[in-house]
Amino acid sequence: MTLFTTTILTAGSLLFLGAGLLWKPKALQLPAMNLLRSSVASTIVFGAAAVAFLWQIAHLSEADFGNHRQLLFGAFLLIALLSFVYASDFLVVRGLAILAMLASSAILDSAYLQTNYPQRLFLVGFVYLLIILALYLGAVPFRMRDFLEWLFGRTTRCRTIGALLVGYGMILTLNALSY
Repeated sequence: MTLFTTTILTAGSLLFLGAGLLWKPKALQLPAMNLLRSSVASTIVFGAAAVAFLWQIAHLSEADFGNHRQLLFGAFLLIALLSFVYASDFLVVRGLAILAMLASSAILDSAYLQTNYPQRLFLVGFVYLLIILALYLGAVPFRMRDFLEWLFGRTTRCRTIGALLVGYGMILTLNALSY
């Protein structure tokens, strides 16, 4: 993907989420809280994350442990399947963390060596923040529940976070149009 495409997609995601938090924060509360322990959402999100990760493993080059591709594939497939049995709580959060890490890789690849566009650092900085958040939530996924309880505790918090997301989404959109 190109730098323009990844910036626009990231900006669109931020604008969509921020607009939801600004416009109807109370309407998002129940679905967001129910999503955390939903077995259907866990199957879809974690399943998609596992398939995407296993796809990456299946296409490893020899420089990236490609000689051991089958062993790694089997081990991670077993871990993914056992996760549904032994770590089913907040599996959707873990799946989102995996997807965020995989998406971050694609976004950072598009910004790599684009030195003619210093405004790309707005995107790169956001992606590094996303990576840190994904690592944290992948390790302690119940913190997502705590965050959502805090966020939806007051409407002003939702609207403030929503305004920040919309504002940063607009900054990224303007940056994408300037490439």
